[in-house]
Amino acid sequence: RLKMSLYNSKLTDAGGRALAAGLQFPQLEDLDIRLFGTAVGDSTARALGQSLTSCKKLAKVNLQLGGTKLTDAGGESLALGLKGESLQDIEVWLSSSAITDSTAVALGDAVCCCKQLTRVTLNLLNTQITDEGGQSLAGRCSKVKDADIQWSKKNRQSRSSDACRADRGSTAPRNCA
Repeated sequence: RLKMSLYNSKLTDAGGRALAAGLQFPQLEDLDIRLFGTAVGDSTARALGQSLTSCKKLAKVNLQLGGTKLTDAGGESLALGLKGESLQDIEVWLSSSAITDSTAVALGDAVCCCKQLTRVTLNLLNTQITDEGGQSLAGRCSKVKDADIQWSKKNRQSRSSDACRADRGSTAPRNCA
């Protein structure tokens, strides 16, 4: 297990990229990275996503990037790294960032690609994700046994846990490889 808590530090994208580059362990099974409240952004998220693809045995991942400079450019790239075949438990916090429905769609595609996934928690509060994007994401989680998806926009909060189990017409994932 690898756990790093650097929350509320002065970490920037330069340090975040270096940290991510050091995470390329094919045998890593459990990763817990907490960078909320730092100055990291899209560059770090892209590097994390790329590093995650090399962790072939990764079963559990907890990534907390809330309160950072993250936008869709980084959010979508991070989601690509969450398409691991061995992933069983995903927890991602991207709250208080500038992500939109585009990142929600990418996260939904990632969840659909994780054939062994039994638990997913996505905290997307205080972002630019609309109800349409949040419901689409929740629908993509319909096959996950334990799903908790939270999103909000402009002081409105939505939560979908039981709703994730209801099929909302989700389509097949794109690019699971």
